Amino acid sequence: MTMTKHLAKWALLLAALLLPGSLFAQQNLLVQTTLSAAVPAPTAGGQTSLVQVASATSITAGLNINATLNSQNLWVLYVDREAMAVVGVSGTALTVIRGYDSTKAVAHVSGQMVLYGKQAWLYTYDPGSVTGNSGGVSGESCTTASVLVSPWLNIRTGAQWLCSTITKTWVPGFNNPAAYGSAAVTAAHNSSTAAMVVSGPLFHVTGTSAMTSIAIPVGCNATAYGGCSFAVIPDAACSFTGGNNIAASTTCVANKTIYFAWDATNSKWVASY
Repeated sequence: MTMTKHLAKWALLLAALLLPGSLFAQQNLLVQTTLSAAVPAPTAGGQTSLVQVASATSITAGLNINATLNSQNLWVLYVDREAMAVVGVSGTALTVIRGYDSTKAVAHVSGQMVLYGKQAWLYTYDPGSVTGNSGGVSGESCTTASVLVSPWLNIRTGAQWLCSTITKTWVPGFNNPAAYGSAAVTAAHNSSTAAMVVSGPLFHVTGTSAMTSIAIPVGCNATAYGGCSFAVIPDAACSFTGGNNIAASTTCVANKTIYFAWDATNSKWVASY
């Protein structure tokens, strides 16, 4: 192989590595936890506060709050539509800059849901607006292998979006008004796995096995102060066993949608039939 061909080969490989959404892309996942103590409102955005969370897995700081924030390594918390930049870590006690990225700094109750990830994993717009799709976000095509992060979170509105493996399009996720009345199916759950995996606001369940618990999905505010709901389309007569975080036993009816709502008072899922 000539030197020219060698150079051309390496140039093509480098280009592939630099392309957004290339074959080498790796999907990241937002992490969910809760506040373990109330957070008061600061007098103004941009101030620092100490925030206590139940878990701070993966979060690192290493940033000097008196220097320019390195957005590539910056971790950001998101609570009640407020983003907070993490500038200090001591176990589960985090020093944060309040009202980050032009969000509003407000008070938060202990136990509230927290989503967190790298700054690049959070958005200020919906996925459909990237191309200006006049038909709305739900019609915007996507490929899971090239999606940077799931769920897509718009920190301006709190709305979440999911890339459906079924429709190959962006569909409404949790805390998204578009999910009501226009939800599209996401990945199905096989009932042979006793802990049901909730892939979105609407999905199918296959098989006839009994499910004994429901795994709380990322972005679903199933906390002592939150609310969340989803719908399941059973493909067969599966069942749910009362106990764990399921309020009461119920049997699915094939092709009859069953709805689950989070009861924050009892910390259990309640079925519609």
